[in-house]
Amino acid sequence: MGWSFTFQAPVGSRILRQSHSVTTFSRPDKPDFNHAVWWSRDLRRWVDSEERAALYLPFSTHAKCRSLKAFKRHLRKHEAILKHYRVILVSRFKNHDIVAMFND
Repeated sequence: MGWSFTFQAPVGSRILRQSHSVTTFSRPDKPDFNHAVWWSRDLRRWVDSEERAALYLPFSTHAKCRSLKAFKRHLRKHEAILKHYRVILVSRFKNHDIVAMFND
């Protein structure tokens, strides 16, 4: 139970601090959560499509996050909504992304 991490880079060449942002993708094993979630910079939280339609604020598909440590903190803080998605820490370098999935 908890988050499991998959690193795209091999053990000797992982870059843990030069990341760009966090984004989400649907999971094939959770068909009820195929809708997108959006990051609100003003509210500082993830919102779903229904809540986004009711608010007139700027939204993004990416939340800023710069390191693995900050990524883990972000997952802990927003676990209620993010545990239904594949969450990706997008690296600035090709093939260095980190994928997190919540195991029930």
